Amino acid sequence: MNAAPISVKPILATGGALLALWVSSFALSYASLGTWALPVALAIAVVKAVLVALVFMELAHATLSMKLTVLAALALLLTLMALMVADVATRGT
Repeated sequence: MNAAPISVKPILATGGALLALWVSSFALSYASLGTWALPVALAIAVVKAVLVALVFMELAHATLSMKLTVLAALALLLTLMALMVADVATRGT
């Protein structure tokens, strides 16, 4: 199996972006965002996860079957989370 040569430039750019997102996440932890704190933190976390998946896990150049596998796993995760939220929301006090 011949692997394509890995370019260093995208890896360094992604590493820099991850570092910048980490610094912004750390800095925002000291800001008073009120109810926006959780959505902002989750948005930063999702961006970091997508960068890692696309570049370091090489999903950007993966086959269709690999992309569908990741999509199915994400769909299962979202389904389980929705069921958990529905369970908690419908419990009696």
